[in-house]
Amino acid sequence: MTTNPGHRQRFFIDADRHEVSNRRVAQDHWPKAFPLPPVLLLPATVEKSRGGSVATNYRKTSGGIMKMRLLLTLAGFVISLALPSFAQQTVDPQIAEQIRELATKFDEAFNKNDAVAVAALYMENGVNAFHTTSYGRQKIEKSFAHDFQRWQPKNHILKINRLDAVGKDVRAIGRWSQTHVSDINRAPMYEEGYFTWIIVREGDYWKIRRSTFSEKSDPFSTSDG
Repeated sequence: MTTNPGHRQRFFIDADRHEVSNRRVAQDHWPKAFPLPPVLLLPATVEKSRGGSVATNYRKTSGGIMKMRLLLTLAGFVISLALPSFAQQTVDPQIAEQIRELATKFDEAFNKNDAVAVAALYMENGVNAFHTTSYGRQKIEKSFAHDFQRWQPKNHILKINRLDAVGKDVRAIGRWSQTHVSDINRAPMYEEGYFTWIIVREGDYWKIRRSTFSEKSDPFSTSDG
């Protein structure tokens, strides 16, 4: 059988008969009122011999399609878990100590209710998120000044549990706690939660680029409670 080299032949995989054919059965006999079923992308190698016969190594096994979908899903899940690990690196011990010193300075300024000193630990275009989000050092200072006047917090303690180097930046994750007075009856209250910092180097100092504080909720928790 001779074929036109420029003519593209079309082959059809018959999933029920477990064979490949160049017959146009699928199109000739499929009811025109219904669209053709979607093409199944199955592992198959189609070879055409010089005599015009068609051979394939296609095999259909029970549950084969489901197993393939499961493997692809698992592969995607593994890749998604692996990608963050490539971006994260261990923080140098000297840098880790400098980050902890930054946390100590934050606590000292916070316990003095010194909004100017707290804001100075942020970048000029830094961001702080706690109840509301403040953009820029001036607004961060204004936000802390408001909280200090309203709740008079003290005994503020930051405890860093984890440090990750992400490129040139450092991400700090940990817990915070403090006491403050109620703005309703001025009774003392205890409060705690979790925090995340993104810290960058500015000259000889580390500055907070973004801080996020949450009350009680663990950022790594998968539960709804």
